[in-house]
Amino acid sequence: MKILFVCTGNTCRSPMAESFLPATMAESAGLHALPGEAATAQAIRAAQNAGGRSLENHRARRLDSVDLEPFDWILTMNVQQKHSVILLYPQLADKVLTLGEKAGEPQLEIPDPYGLSQAVYDQTALLIKHLICKIVPDTTKTSESD
Repeated sequence: MKILFVCTGNTCRSPMAESFLPATMAESAGLHALPGEAATAQAIRAAQNAGGRSLENHRARRLDSVDLEPFDWILTMNVQQKHSVILLYPQLADKVLTLGEKAGEPQLEIPDPYGLSQAVYDQTALLIKHLICKIVPDTTKTSESD
């Protein structure tokens, strides 16, 4: 299984999501990313605190720069992003879900922590990890395996 996580800027939510899976299994991108921008310091810390891989070397990339064909799933953080991805790539609509939908919790959306406290980032990372563990149950040891 190969997953692309999508958020807005590719500096917070989608990189944190990517960090909870092996690098060969997950990537991330943003609908409005500024290419080359680093993950926020809070996202780096939150991913690490929750047991994810290091985001120190993460650099943002735009969704339109990614070859989407190899991905089994394109998972967004909220319904609005899902609709945006489907508008851009209608031929891939069957691969596009929110993270909550894929995890069987369609009511759950991942709020954007950008500009908020470290505690909010930590809560966001734990919510993302919770949902990813429902999709791929053996993700709890990713930081040791990569």
